[in-house]
Amino acid sequence: MRRISKYARDFFPPTYTGPRRYTEQSLRYATPHHKARAMTAAIEALMPPGPFAVLEVFGGIGCNSMAFMESPRGRLIGVVEGDRATSDMLATNLTTWACCLQRAAPPIHVIRPSVTDVLTLVPWDGDVAVFFDPPWLEEGQPGAYVDPLGYRLSDGETVGQCVHALLARANVRVVAVKVPKTEFPLAPVPGVAVTRHKRLKKMDLLCFNKVAPL
Repeated sequence: MRRISKYARDFFPPTYTGPRRYTEQSLRYATPHHKARAMTAAIEALMPPGPFAVLEVFGGIGCNSMAFMESPRGRLIGVVEGDRATSDMLATNLTTWACCLQRAAPPIHVIRPSVTDVLTLVPWDGDVAVFFDPPWLEEGQPGAYVDPLGYRLSDGETVGQCVHALLARANVRVVAVKVPKTEFPLAPVPGVAVTRHKRLKKMDLLCFNKVAPL
């Protein structure tokens, strides 16, 4: 049995018991569990009272997903991950964590998504939050440390364009994107407040919060 290092354990919930699937490379892009919990809490604070659905895009090995699964109000309705090997690790981790929580694991969509794919996965009823954690480094892409909103989806549209399309949906209340500490220009979105959750050290959480009808 492979020994789990303390470093690797930091990326899983403290009460997680069972197989942990990851590679050293995947941990470079993952979020430590306490930071994932902080991001979940930041999104919860922006959502209206009551239950809401969460769609996660670019799930990786599930470190953010496991924090969403712990949310007392949010229900993780789907996780998108385009890499087959990574999605296999993701499925094992989320199934194991779901067993620990005694609830069903969220569906995993193994696609490199387009804007249409993301919109199709968003339900039409109830309040919804959508979370993006674009890959840090990928050939032909600007990289999340440079411009996560400029990351191109499978149809050539950017994450930023997808954010605008999502906010046009009446029930999508918050869209959050994990971003670098560096500043970059943001086009204003009518009826939407843009805030940054800065207590994550290496990265921030950029939140587009709908405050008035578009």
